[in-house]
Amino acid sequence: MIIGLTGSCCSGKDTIANYICEKHGYKHFSLSDVIREIMRKERIEPTRENLMVFGSKLREENGNEVLVKKV
Repeated sequence: MIIGLTGSCCSGKDTIANYICEKHGYKHFSLSDVIREIMRKERIEPTRENLMVFGSKLREENGNEVLVKKV
């Protein structure tokens, strides 16, 4: 089963994800972590602004599902 959580910055997505993982044994994958890893390889500083811009660019160039496919 795949459960996706969405929400604005600091809305508690990681908190809920961690709770679900602890209680039900799921694995937690953060799409932001995927973006950070790509940015690290390209030597781009992972500031909040850069994450938003870089993530938008990735989706624009490769489709909305690009990050999920990388996970």
